[in-house]
Amino acid sequence: MVGVLARWRAGRRVAYRDRILAAAAADEAEEATRARDRLLVAANLQRVTAGAALYLRAGEWRNQPDVPPDAYVDVRVSQLDDRIIVYDGAAWVGVTGHLLECAWRDGDGHPPCVAVLARVDALLRATQ
Repeated sequence: MVGVLARWRAGRRVAYRDRILAAAAADEAEEATRARDRLLVAANLQRVTAGAALYLRAGEWRNQPDVPPDAYVDVRVSQLDDRIIVYDGAAWVGVTGHLLECAWRDGDGHPPCVAVLARVDALLRATQ
């Protein structure tokens, strides 16, 4: 009877180990997919250069406290943040720049007029 119980326990340990290894492999594959997606997005965002005009509509931007969230924000890009944030099922990136009606340029010593989080898909659409 002891031999049967020992074999049963050994079989349970093997099955448990196999489930753990399968879960770890699935996690690694998912992380690899996320890393590949981040690299693709980062490569595509390199097309958004300083001076590019972005016309961001409601739902395509966040984080400007003095502007109503349903307003349009038109920005001349000074700089993109290199971090990509995933929030609400969308990818976002920080954008600093000047409003299109601002006459100052980046080299004139005037700080950027606006800093927002913009949806990556809106940025990529603007560069096409």
